[in-house]
Amino acid sequence: MKKKAATIVPVVIIFLILTGLFVYTIVPKKIENNPPNAVGNTAGNLNNGGYFVQYGDKVFFSNPYDNQKLYSMNKDETDVKKISNVRACNLLAGSEFVYYFQKGSSGESGLGGVRTAASFNKCRHNGKGTRTLTKDIVINGQLVGNTLYLMTNKKTYLDFYKMSTDKSNQKTISEYEINPSCANEKIIYYYGTAKDHRLYSYDTETEAVQVLTEFGAWYPAYYNGYIYYLDIENDYRLCRYNLSSKENEVVVNERIDNFNIGDGYLYCLVSGKNPALMCYSPDGSNPLTVASGVYKNLSMTSEYVYFTPYDNEESLYHAPLGSTSCQPFTDALKAATSK
Repeated sequence: MKKKAATIVPVVIIFLILTGLFVYTIVPKKIENNPPNAVGNTAGNLNNGGYFVQYGDKVFFSNPYDNQKLYSMNKDETDVKKISNVRACNLLAGSEFVYYFQKGSSGESGLGGVRTAASFNKCRHNGKGTRTLTKDIVINGQLVGNTLYLMTNKKTYLDFYKMSTDKSNQKTISEYEINPSCANEKIIYYYGTAKDHRLYSYDTETEAVQVLTEFGAWYPAYYNGYIYYLDIENDYRLCRYNLSSKENEVVVNERIDNFNIGDGYLYCLVSGKNPALMCYSPDGSNPLTVASGVYKNLSMTSEYVYFTPYDNEESLYHAPLGSTSCQPFTDALKAATSK
C-alpha cells in the first residue's frame, strides 16, 4: 500500500506541473502589451459616442442597422462582420483587445430575447474571450498604454479613476467630472468642471495637473500640436490652441454642435439656420458641404467619415475623407440583415 502511494505522488506532481505549463502557455496574458504612448481612440470619435475605432488596418464599430451591435471590418470597408451581440459604445482598441461600454437591454425581451446588464468589457479582436472589467456606468473612458482611465456615474457623484487592463491597480483620481477622451503622449487634456472650464493637462506618469489656459475649452481634441476645442464663451465656435507657442486662433467662426479631426481633415456639425456637415482643412480653410441637415455620431477612420441623421438613429451614412459623395453605408446594412 505504501509503495502504491509512493508511486502515485510523483505522478500527481508531474501532472500538476504539466497542467500549470499548459495553462501558462495557452491562457492569454491578462495585461495587454501596448506601447507606453498608445492611445485607445481619438478624442473626436469618443466625444461623438465612441462608435468607431481603428487599430492598424482594422476598424471596429457599433452598427446602428443592428441595434448598435459590435462589428469589425477592414479600413477599406471590406469583410464587414458581426463579432459580438452586445450593444457597444466608447470603443477603445489596443494590440490584443477591444474595450467597450456594453449598454444594457433596450427592449429586446420576449422569447429568445437576451437581457443584458450595463458593464465595461474587453474582448479579443475577433470578439472572443469577453471579460467584464467593471459594472460601473462608464460615461467616458480612454486607454493610455496599459491603463484604463474611466469617468463613471456613481449615482450620487462622478468618479474618475484608473486601473490596469487586467482590473488590478485601481485608484481614484477625482470625485468630479474629468473627461479623459483627449490623450496624447501620456498626457490627458480635459476641460475643467470643478471650478471652471479652462483647459487642463494630467500627466499619467507623474499625476501632475497643470492649467493651460485662462479661457474655457470644451471637448478638447489633440491634433498635430494643437488642441482643438469649442469656445463656450463665444457661442461654441471652433478654435485651436498651439501647445508650443501658446497662441490661440479661431478656426470656424460658426456655432458648432460637435467636430472631429484627423488625417488632414476637419469635420464640423454646423448648427444654426442652415445646419450641415462641413469638411475643412485643419486651419478652417477650403470649406465643403458634405451633407445638409442635422447629424450626430460623427466618426472618422483613416479613409472615411461616418455619421447618423439626427432623426434616424437606425441608419448610417459615410463618405471618403475630403469627398462630398456621401451615401448610406449599405455594406453595414447587408451584414446586419444577412443570415
